[in-house]
Amino acid sequence: MTQTFQLANKLLLLAVALVCLFPPLHARAEQNLVLLGTGNLTRSSIGTFIRGAKIRQYSADKAGVGIGYECFCFEDKNVAIEFFFSYTPTNSKLSSVDGKTVLDIWPINRYEEGILLKYRWRRGKRISPYFGGGILTTVLYGGNASDHQPGGWSGFDWQNGYELDSGIDFRLQKNLALRVGALTDVIQASTFSDQTYASSNTLMVEPQVGFVYEF
Repeated sequence: MTQTFQLANKLLLLAVALVCLFPPLHARAEQNLVLLGTGNLTRSSIGTFIRGAKIRQYSADKAGVGIGYECFCFEDKNVAIEFFFSYTPTNSKLSSVDGKTVLDIWPINRYEEGILLKYRWRRGKRISPYFGGGILTTVLYGGNASDHQPGGWSGFDWQNGYELDSGIDFRLQKNLALRVGALTDVIQASTFSDQTYASSNTLMVEPQVGFVYEF
């Protein structure tokens, strides 16, 4: 998973280089600024401690905000490179495997960055469905949770994985569109900075709605 994180940052630097170092490329391109309200719906997963004990972990379904940059820099302007960042706070809950006994609950701040390649279909002048995929990395900060790390806090943790992006843009004005869509993430669940704990993969869906401004 560390290799995925390193690759994500290399691709991000490459995208920045394309935008900043090659003005003729993005001067002819369509560039979009995206501002979205985003949620997160996460499937529970099973984790295992090195001594064999198993627990079920959940992330509470909450809402946050996201901002993105899209560059439709190819000739037909239907293929884009997108960089997206979002902040979605959540609560982490640990329970017995059957979910009947709650072991702990505490707040977590989640900061996600993703790099995607996406394609859109233009349906007249008003409607543009889109679909894409890419890789993501997420920084988690668990704050004060004394059961998970000596010193009384769970600290920072990483989640890396892959994501699919789909939705529809509805053109409102020449440079403004309404976006309704969702990200679907396949990620490894958090280990809460606990080296004695191994998490498993989980699925997270992020419904999104907001505005796209072309400049």
